[in-house]
Amino acid sequence: MPQASVGTTGLQITGKNSARKSIVFLHAGTANNIYIDIIPVGSISSSNAGIRLRANDAIVITAQDDGISTVISAWSAIADAGTNTLIYFEGVE
Repeated sequence: MPQASVGTTGLQITGKNSARKSIVFLHAGTANNIYIDIIPVGSISSSNAGIRLRANDAIVITAQDDGISTVISAWSAIADAGTNTLIYFEGVE
């Protein structure tokens, strides 16, 4: 699975993908928080991102539950401290 090193500067995790039907994010670290959202990479912060992943947390975002426009969007991430591993998987049709 793809992974990204997320630090205290915003990072684009995925681009927009109209074939995406779901996306899974897993914070594979043992400390700190990772924040994810569809907010542009230059604007994302720990205070405005909608999803917080604590160490070893995961979230599944699906078109059925969260809406297709959310799922297909570009996703960004930022951490509150350190460098953290974020594993992700895109479910495409």
